[in-house]
Amino acid sequence: MALQMLVIILAIIGWLGVIIMCALPVWKVTAFIGANIMQCKIYDSMLSLSQDLQAARALIVISIVAAFVGILLSIHMMMIIKRITVSAIKLKVRLATETKVNCIMLCIASRLGQ
Repeated sequence: MALQMLVIILAIIGWLGVIIMCALPVWKVTAFIGANIMQCKIYDSMLSLSQDLQAARALIVISIVAAFVGILLSIHMMMIIKRITVSAIKLKVRLATETKVNCIMLCIASRLGQ
């Protein structure tokens, strides 16, 4: 149980780190360095961002949502597994849950690839 709690805490810390990274305004600024002079310019609109920055922003938002869903599922499954006493049943429930989560992630990944 202690190891599971450690994993949940680390997942929450990572999730908060991604949220903080998304909230920082560093991606809003472009820098031009020439003749030892650095000039920063704020992007005028979101559409003026390059395609790689737009894709990175979208992937960050997707990772925030996926991590939140994963944390909720982990907490829910920890409560379910805690109630089950027979270890063989625990193993089957855990295997079924992991299979379902993997199938959901594969479906999401295949949709994003289209």
